[in-house]
Amino acid sequence: MAGGGFVAAEANIISNRYELRWVTRDARQPVEIRISDRADAAPNKMRLIARRDRDGRASIATHQLPPRPYFWLQTEDGAAMRVAPRTLPLAGAQNARDIGGYATVDGRRVRWGIIYRSSALARLNADDYRLLNTLGLRTIYDLRTEREQAARPTRWVGEPPTMHAARDRAEDLVMRELTAMGDVDQAAARSTVIALFARIPELMAEDYAELFRLLVEGEAPLLVHCSAGKDRTGVAVALLLSALGVPRQTVLSDFALSQQLFQLDALPADDPGKLMLARLPAPLAAALIRTDPAYAAAALDAVTEQYGSIEGYFEQRLGINGAALARLRALYLEG
Repeated sequence: MAGGGFVAAEANIISNRYELRWVTRDARQPVEIRISDRADAAPNKMRLIARRDRDGRASIATHQLPPRPYFWLQTEDGAAMRVAPRTLPLAGAQNARDIGGYATVDGRRVRWGIIYRSSALARLNADDYRLLNTLGLRTIYDLRTEREQAARPTRWVGEPPTMHAARDRAEDLVMRELTAMGDVDQAAARSTVIALFARIPELMAEDYAELFRLLVEGEAPLLVHCSAGKDRTGVAVALLLSALGVPRQTVLSDFALSQQLFQLDALPADDPGKLMLARLPAPLAAALIRTDPAYAAAALDAVTEQYGSIEGYFEQRLGINGAALARLRALYLEG
């Protein structure tokens, strides 16, 4: 993650502590660290927690900081970078994370604290809601089918964001196609899932159009989710990051991160997705559980092949023209 005098910087939650790590181009440069509960806080409004840190690391107990902290790192010569933990520590939802902080090809960065993604929200507990209600969420976009929504409804605790939900598209048809398949080996299963992902931008186009329209209109902070938060949501985020100018390898790495953050075994036995996978041939179920970067690549390649570019897909299929894309970048990029 290049930016100013920083080669890389990250913040992670490890054992009830926030662990910061950074590398500067000039190792002799001391770093000042400030924190805030606001992603857009001006540095001079943030609390100073370290003035001349030279070892490239800091560790702070979570109870000493806001529920969702944002860190400002600045070298003595003025190079600066805002970082935050990518994941949200939710007990009742998996794969919950902020898509901020990614660098674009033109040297800007996706804003922190404005677009989030996760799995279904039906099992959030009181602590989860306490955290989510500090994020200032304006919009929740649920990409699940109506059947999935009915089986695991979201019952928001607190002042609810505006809820938008997908309508039934062709996803159920796809699931019926997969369920009807006979035995397949691992190679055939992977090829089948790659082919499925190539269809997602078309299958989900009407919902993606509404999702991105809401973002263009500034209806954020926004959280988008599906059931596992890795397939329909993963393609939506891959398209969004691509439209914002994030390099393809970074986009694919973000997609693949779901492999670490979503665990099927953590779901209850009666989870609809888990029950559906149990009806599939084992190699196919295993391929669907994975978050192979090739899956997102297939979706992006299909869009580029059919529409000429990511921008072409947004304009021709989603109805989001160049001016709207420019507004999207102005709203969700900093720097």
